Amino acid sequence: MYILIILSFISLSFSQFSTNFLNGFGNNRDVISTFSESMGEMWMNNSNRNNWDPLLASSLYSSDLTKICVSSSITGNQSDFYKTYNQNFEFINFSFPIYKNMGLGIGFSPNTVANYVFEEDPVRISGTEFSHPLLSTSSHVIKGGISELSLSLSRGFIFKNSTLALGFKWNILFGNQQINSVSNLQKVTYDQSGNEILTLIEDLYNDEYNSFNAYQYEFDSRIIINDKNSISLLMTLTDDFEINNNKVHQLFSSSDKYFMDQVQLDRLGFGYMYNIDDNLGIASELHFKNSIDIPFELMLFDSPSPTKISFHNGLYKRFYNMQSESWNSINLSVGCKYKIIKFKNRDLRDISCSFGSGILFNDLKNNIDISLTIGLVENIMESIGYDSYYKINIAFFSGDKWFKKRRRN
Repeated sequence: MYILIILSFISLSFSQFSTNFLNGFGNNRDVISTFSESMGEMWMNNSNRNNWDPLLASSLYSSDLTKICVSSSITGNQSDFYKTYNQNFEFINFSFPIYKNMGLGIGFSPNTVANYVFEEDPVRISGTEFSHPLLSTSSHVIKGGISELSLSLSRGFIFKNSTLALGFKWNILFGNQQINSVSNLQKVTYDQSGNEILTLIEDLYNDEYNSFNAYQYEFDSRIIINDKNSISLLMTLTDDFEINNNKVHQLFSSSDKYFMDQVQLDRLGFGYMYNIDDNLGIASELHFKNSIDIPFELMLFDSPSPTKISFHNGLYKRFYNMQSESWNSINLSVGCKYKIIKFKNRDLRDISCSFGSGILFNDLKNNIDISLTIGLVENIMESIGYDSYYKINIAFFSGDKWFKKRRRN
């Protein structure tokens, strides 16, 4: 049954939880860098020098350093019915230049996450003159997710008054998910004092196991005109989505294999940035996140992932240190996002603000970057109303020239 019908919670644990995530294969995350997140959760524009981003393929050519990047975050989600908190791994990425105006990157990050434990409110079944009332309760444990291993290639074409940057990323998706549900039925009787007595009649166990394999192809490009204006495009396609599904119901089990070989649009984004000067700029982006066509019976509670449309705006400012023995520059950024989440029967609004700061040191080779996002999103359960959330993201970047030629003395 659809999530609106079944869910009203008594207890829960683990993180990444919101009733809005109980669809698809869990919380479908757009992993982005700290300096992109701090500008309103953008995909293509950021506060970094040369717009370099380890997760944006087209930007890798713009750095002559070999870089290792690691990021993690702390997230929290709260409503009148639940409160969650967790520390999450965001990504690890390794990138380096190859030839002139070309770059290569290898990365690993989560794609979807589903670590939930919750119980449904008990359901009472009225008795008749021939039978006692019954009480039905259900609990669910959902664990696992899909990970993403990526290979990126970047190429820049530099002309007199403009630059064209092209990027291609090949993502290999893989992972496992386990869903354990227990439903019990109890007979309700009363003693002479009117106290309720519950007698267990039956326990029903339903276990489901999914393993995933798929490919994604991401294309992004950027045109920079007179170092002032830049227009960007990003598109991600999903292909060859394979799911091995195993179900166990009491003493019975079944296995099925699903293979979706049609190419489907996953993400589409358009962006524009205006650099007022070398250290100050503003940007806007429009994002579209598609609902991938996968059989409903494979998804959490037979509920597909929603389609998402979002608008993003951001501003950055860089400060350079002329006496650079201690630090080289500080980046400051701020942004906002307005997202429409389109479920089958209802549209939800998600509004957030982001802030960020980064410090570069060691001749601009290393930096530490932090972003903070706070927001408010409507909940798919009208009785809950709204979820408030926050995310603190921190990333470490270390770079050096590993492959430069050295002269012999």
